[in-house]
Amino acid sequence: MRPNSPDRLNYENYSIKSHHTPMDLSRRAKIFLPFNALEGLCEELNKKEKISSPRRILSEDEKDALDETFSRLEPGQMVRISYYSVTVQDGVKCAGYASLKGRLTKIDLDHRALEVIRTVIPIRDISRIELVDKSEAPFFAS
Repeated sequence: MRPNSPDRLNYENYSIKSHHTPMDLSRRAKIFLPFNALEGLCEELNKKEKISSPRRILSEDEKDALDETFSRLEPGQMVRISYYSVTVQDGVKCAGYASLKGRLTKIDLDHRALEVIRTVIPIRDISRIELVDKSEAPFFAS
């Protein structure tokens, strides 16, 4: 193709004719604002995250009772433990107190944890330990 051929576009003289009038700047800025298709979803998710209950600080009497019960624990005993648990359900963090009843399978002093059935519970999270009478839990009796 030759430089001055009629098939070649001359970009210096080329202009685009627009059928639209220019938009003023205040209206133009609005089209770039974020669009919230699910209005109110963020607020509802934040409410779900606040379901958590705070960790209680044990009184000296509660600590003494916990120490006394802990000193009598042996693997194989039936126990009911209340402890602070943090879980994630459907992407939402839930924290609060849980209770578990079952056979104490392991006391791990190196890692400072108890194992009941297959649940490992850190000692620092325990708020109460009760020894369960075998008559109260006949299905665990051996």
